[in-house]
Formats: sequence, C-alpha cells, structure tokens
Amino acid sequence: MRRILTLVALLSACEAKDGGAAADTASDATDGGDGADTGDGTDGADGTDAGDGSDGADGSDGTDGGGATGCSGGAGLERGDRFLNTPDGASFWVLYTEPVPDCAPLLVFLHGGDSVGGYDRGLWRSPLPTGVDVKSNEWGYALLVPYLEEAASTTHSWSADPADEQAELEAMIDSLATQANINLDRVMFVGHGEGGDVATWLALNAPARMERATTVGAGLGCAGFGYPATEPSPKLPFYAAHDPADSVRPYSCTETLELELTTHGHDIDVDSRALGADGHGWVPDLTDALLEAWLTERTPPTR
Repeated sequence: MRRILTLVALLSACEAKDGGAAADTASDATDGGDGADTGDGTDGADGTDAGDGSDGADGSDGTDGGGATGCSGGAGLERGDRFLNTPDGASFWVLYTEPVPDCAPLLVFLHGGDSVGGYDRGLWRSPLPTGVDVKSNEWGYALLVPYLEEAASTTHSWSADPADEQAELEAMIDSLATQANINLDRVMFVGHGEGGDVATWLALNAPARMERATTVGAGLGCAGFGYPATEPSPKLPFYAAHDPADSVRPYSCTETLELELTTHGHDIDVDSRALGADGHGWVPDLTDALLEAWLTERTPPTR
C-alpha cells in the first residue's frame, strides 16, 4: 500500500503548467465538486497489447483467450465518439478512437452529484473536465460515460441504493462489447462522489465484471453500506483519492475504506492530494496518477 501526498503549494504551479486551473474550475462547476472523476486508461507501453491483460499477472490474456472473458470480439462500431443506448433505452457516451488498439481496456466513468443531487448532462461535453477523453489516445483505452445524452437539458441522479445500478451499468458494457472489440478483463470503474459510492459497492458486491475500482472524494461507511458480510471474489485493488480538506465528503470515509480493505486482503493506494478549493474537485495531474496506477503499476485482483 502506498500513500501519495502532494504538497498544496505545488498544485497551483502544476495547474498553471498544464491548464489545470481551468479543468478544476470546470469540474467544480459541473457538479459542485463532483463533476470530475478519475480517468483511467492504458499507457503507450500497454497500448500495443492492451488486450492481453497487461502483464498476464492474473492470467487474463484477452488476446489468446487466457482470461475469463478477454476480448469481446464485437464489431461494427465506427471509431470515434458517439452516443449509444442499451436495448432498454439507457443512454451512454463512448469514446473509442482510431489510435486506440483493438481489445483495449475500458474505463467506465461514474459522475457525482451536484448540490441538488442531479447531474446536468449538458455540461459534460468533450473536452471533459478531468481530461480522461484526451488521455484516451495517449494511454490507449476506450471510455464509457453512463447516462450522458445529446440533450443538454436533462439531468441524472444515482439511486439511493447502489445495488439498483448494477444491471443497467452491466447492460451498457454488454451493449458496447457487441459493437466494439474491448477487453472485458480490463474494465476499471472510476467514480467521483456519489459515483464513487456506486463504484465501491460494485467492486465489493459484484466484482466479476471489473479489474479495479478508483474513487475520488468517496469512501466507505458514509453512503449507507459497509464491507459485505460475504467476502468478495475476486478481491479487487482500489485507488482512492481524497483530499483531507474535503468539505462535501469527510476524509474519514476513505480512512474507513482503507481500514476495511487492508483488513480483508485488498490492495489499496490512498492519494491524499489537494483537490480544488473545496477539497472535492479535480486537479489535472490526478488523471495521469490514476492511469499510471491502473496500467503501469498494475496490481491484479486477488483471486
């Protein structure tokens, strides 16, 4: 387990260097500090063999069928970005550009909630505040953003019970998998705020469809559920970014998550860097840190 501490004094310089201030402001504006979540993806080194489960450490080699699911083999989706729907009509946005290799890893980004509990889908347009769309080409992963629609006037809120979200989110992945060749062994959920609650619940209660979970400004024990009575299998690794000065979600939520995960044999990286003025936003260098932890310093699930 690593604990990453970034000095607050360096953040402004980092943001100025790569346009971070604008990204942070946009993130906080979209959802009151939740709008940005962790991006994730594949790095250039993994990009050439993104479908092979990176280093095969967990036996997930999608290119040769060594994994439980591997490459989906889907076809017909023109490369680029587009809005899609599940058979039941749930909308989602996909970014799968030409430079990204076949059988690429998939990042599923779960938005947070704003001050009224809703998420304005009209504010979430490329370029995304987190930069996860821009990083897609650089790191070589496909991106799926649930419930994003072309209409700018609609909102979306997560259910009070994260369990209610499982079937529809899995249906989105399945729908994409029939139309594009993605690596179903390399799916990472990234959730910010309330979206982080959903990612945490799924990782602990329905981990078979995921390789890793990343949360930003979320945690455990602050959203009506704790570690499950039945031990999850596999035990997924987590990356948890949380600013101790978070004014929306207490840092103690991530401390509880860390304690429970380490007690039960999960791997977890805790990133305590500053995340904007209210501690619940986004800074640009977080994106690369999340991606590096997923794709370069990869820790396979404990099976």
